[in-house]
Amino acid sequence: MTGTHEIVQILDLANASTKLGNLIETLATNLPDTAILVSQLTHLEDATDQAIRNAFNADLSGLISTHTNVSQHTLDAGQH
Repeated sequence: MTGTHEIVQILDLANASTKLGNLIETLATNLPDTAILVSQLTHLEDATDQAIRNAFNADLSGLISTHTNVSQHTLDAGQH
């Protein structure tokens, strides 16, 4: 799962949302008729990871809206 890997492995956390946005853009450009489902990250046991996950999840609705507003088939899978 994009995002979980960045959090658990502490890889480029500042750009995790940007990386996901770039992945969505690439998929939407190359597969324009494909629905892209984006889900919030699930619960993480470590308290520090969980706090980072909460911040990442907070960014997702804006990210999804950005792609939906330009007619890309990007949907929130709604895993809360």
